[in-house]
Amino acid sequence: MYKFEQLKLFTPVIYILNIDPKSFDKEKIIKTITANYKKQPERNYLDGRAELGRSNSHHTYNDFNNKKFKKVEMSSLIKIYGKIFKSFFDNEFKASKPFKYSYSIQNAAAIGKDQYMNSHCHLPSSFSCVHYLKIDENNSGITFKNPNNISETMQWIAPKTYDILNKLDTSNSYFFPTFNLKPKEDTMLIFPSTLHHAVERQIDSKNLRVSVATNITLDE
Repeated sequence: MYKFEQLKLFTPVIYILNIDPKSFDKEKIIKTITANYKKQPERNYLDGRAELGRSNSHHTYNDFNNKKFKKVEMSSLIKIYGKIFKSFFDNEFKASKPFKYSYSIQNAAAIGKDQYMNSHCHLPSSFSCVHYLKIDENNSGITFKNPNNISETMQWIAPKTYDILNKLDTSNSYFFPTFNLKPKEDTMLIFPSTLHHAVERQIDSKNLRVSVATNITLDE
């Protein structure tokens, strides 16, 4: 038997970690976001001029201080995120020289039946993070767009290879235009801000999908 080692080349890494729901005011945050959602299910200042149409989800991006809605108190999250990001940069990130970083919560989102969020990225920040406060197996996941251009034509250039590939295995995601992940509740994804991602229309669940997005920016 031969032993194979994997070398990840030109492959964006998505980090996944569990967050203890008792380490912050989870239920209070969900309750506030849910109350705001019920007041106005569509709240979108993200892509008002998008060519493919506006997202119809409820989120706080560019609208955190809207007095029409209850303020989402994020202080307990900011505290725990600080510990998480310190651990990330101390143990996972590979740097060539000393650096500083800052982070800020950008968005608290709620998505219900027939709602979605168009593809977008979080540049010019360095990393993006999505923390799933409330999500079930029937909620929409997160769909990443492959930055490798050849993936768009793979099924036509090499149809036999395309058909043979296991399309549910993340190790094969390099070959496909998009790949959908199904995050679990109380997990966070950390990924390069260059990666475009979307939330597909939620069809199979009436339950709210609640998440918080954060940007991390590196500096010298």
